[in-house]
Parts: sequence; structure tokens; C-alpha cells
Amino acid sequence: SEELQLYKSMGEDGNWDRGENYLVKINDIPNHQIKLKIWSLTNKFEEKLPGTTESLEYMIAACDEIKTNKHFKLILSIILGLGNILNGGSIRGQADGFSLDLLNKLPGIKDNLGNSILTWICSKANKMDPSFEGFKGQFTQLEKAAQFSLKETNDNLNALKSITKQMEKLLKDLSGDDKFKQKSIENLEDFKLKIES
Repeated sequence: SEELQLYKSMGEDGNWDRGENYLVKINDIPNHQIKLKIWSLTNKFEEKLPGTTESLEYMIAACDEIKTNKHFKLILSIILGLGNILNGGSIRGQADGFSLDLLNKLPGIKDNLGNSILTWICSKANKMDPSFEGFKGQFTQLEKAAQFSLKETNDNLNALKSITKQMEKLLKDLSGDDKFKQKSIENLEDFKLKIES
């Protein structure tokens, strides 16, 4: 503010460089500090949105891929049947389902010959459905989604929500009804819709 007063004391004919001229001119704009903050938040939102949207789209596509894959359903049914046979006669026998964290443990479960039970499950699935052979390559969206962190995506989404709340507060503090305010209100509504979708 001291520099600004010095520039202004030199009058309109002050021998200013472009930077100083810009500083003086921008300070003549009503509510310039609030407007610059809104502008900065708008830019932050537009920078952060594409990466967040991309990761969410891959995650949704991966979930759809898993839910609709007939071979994955076949594997789950074999695992459930196997578990019911292994636990038959015990309190855990004839279960209606199992916890998905069991899937991570399958490679470590061995048969009496020391082979992974996963090998047997895949062999059984292949006998039941010969098209099972290419199972591993059927999850292209899942492979892409695995490159993103769910926590990071969630943090980015929360950051986008925070930006809209900050913009909302700043717009309430912004007096007048100029084009900038109208455009900022339109942007805010658009941002909220994008977050919701």
C-alpha cells in the first residue's frame, strides 16, 4: 500500500513501468482483492477438476467391469463352494458369502501337494467355462483405476468442495452486481453441478 501511494502521488504522468502501471490500474477496480481471490479459486478449481474426474471415471468403469464380468462371478462361486466344503461339519459350514479380504489370502493357501489353491480354482473355472482362459486380460479399466489412489481422489474432491465454499463466501462479500460477479455466480453453480455429478 505504501508503494501504491507513492505511485499515485506521482500523478497520471508518473514515469511507470508496465508492472507499476498495472498495479495502479488494478487497484482502481472496485473490490479488486475479492475479485482476484475469486479468480484464483476459479483457476484452482479448473486445474484440479480434470485429474479428479479422470480417476473417478476409471474407478466407476472398473467397478462396472467387475460387477458384470461372468468369469469373476464364476470364481467367486467356486471360492464359496470350496469354502463350504472345507468348513463342512463346522460352525462356519454352508456360508452364504465370505469377506472379500479372503481374496488376498488365496495365493497363500496351499493344497496337500504345496500348490496354491488359486491354481486349482482357475483350473476348475477353465473346465466349467473354456472361455475363462483369457480372464486376466478382461480388466483393462481395473488396471487403469489401480494407477489412482482412492484417498488422493477423495482428498481432491474435498478440495474442490472447499474451493466452492470459499467462492460462495467471497461472493457474499462482493458488493455491486457487475459482469464479473454474474460470471462468478454462473461458474460457482457450474462447479457445484460438476462436483455433484
